[in-house]
Amino acid sequence: MSVFSFGIGVKAEGVANLDVKENVKWEKRPYFGISNKESEGYDRDFSIYFEADVRGVITHADISKSSGFQAIDEKVIQMFKKARTKPYEIDGITHPITVTQPFSYKASRKVQFETKPKIIVKTSLLLNDARTVGIYSEADENGNIIKPEIYKSSSVSELDEYVLSEYKRQTKFKPLSINGQSIPITDLSWFYFSEKVNSRN
Repeated sequence: MSVFSFGIGVKAEGVANLDVKENVKWEKRPYFGISNKESEGYDRDFSIYFEADVRGVITHADISKSSGFQAIDEKVIQMFKKARTKPYEIDGITHPITVTQPFSYKASRKVQFETKPKIIVKTSLLLNDARTVGIYSEADENGNIIKPEIYKSSSVSELDEYVLSEYKRQTKFKPLSINGQSIPITDLSWFYFSEKVNSRN
């Protein structure tokens, strides 16, 4: 899930022939998380135009530059209608404002498992101590593991070899496509083992 970020130096222009050159101040910011599924894995820049009355209530909102996805545009408009600006004042007098607000959306680059490994080891491999194994891996464009290696050893070579073998056998990632292009998949996973956690006799 990714979150939209506000553009820098957003300007507000008051109605009634006001020429206001200040950043918008928010009483309740618009917040909307967008998933990669909704954006189809694409980054987007877009803008929304809105009007707020003297109390800061959003009275009108519309897309001035589309994200290219109608469902996202509609979601943004609805979230803006729930937002509220701080009343804009000049010399103690509040004024309604009109604003064109740019946004930059970045699709999530977070790697997700299609099959997450569940590794259980024999208690005897722990040698009477809790152990942690870190595994760094790379996957192909289909999410298949192609390069797993020990990032942090448990200090027990037999345990490391078993965990690495099981990780390679069990793990698969979901393909990651951003802006229509497959991007490299890398991951660092940690596994903790003790007599009571992730172990068996």
